[in-house]
Amino acid sequence: MGNKLKSQKLKVKNTSKNPKVFIFSLFLIFLTIFLFLNIVFSQNISPLYFRIINDDRSAVVNFLQTIRYSPIFPFFYNLNKNIYGKNLEYEVFVEENKKIRLVKNLEQILTRSPQARDVLFMLYILNKDLNRPHQAEKYLKTAKAIDPVWTRGDLNP
Repeated sequence: MGNKLKSQKLKVKNTSKNPKVFIFSLFLIFLTIFLFLNIVFSQNISPLYFRIINDDRSAVVNFLQTIRYSPIFPFFYNLNKNIYGKNLEYEVFVEENKKIRLVKNLEQILTRSPQARDVLFMLYILNKDLNRPHQAEKYLKTAKAIDPVWTRGDLNP
């Protein structure tokens, strides 16, 4: 019996020096940590998800506005447009539509007063927000041509 214990101790000592066992043990430790963290973080689900599942229209609108400039927007927009109808379009694009109306109003003001530097700058900002870089730059160049020493800080109170 004494020989069996010695051989078992020797086997344990030999396996602890074996790099394959060490690597496998390390892999098991990392796998355990990964699985534990995966379980912990998977429980943190956004409340927005549950609101969308429960057919909360405002949550869907909020979600669509958030992903507005993402490549996945058309898919989710068409999917939810089929569910909620055409009124969804108005709700999702309400901010963009307000900016477009404001641009039209400012352009009318600009036709009456083409030297209005602040109006030109506001048109620059709005067109930049509406992802119209060429128009935005045109308004900015015109504003700088009217007042070359003007800086954006002049608009701050």
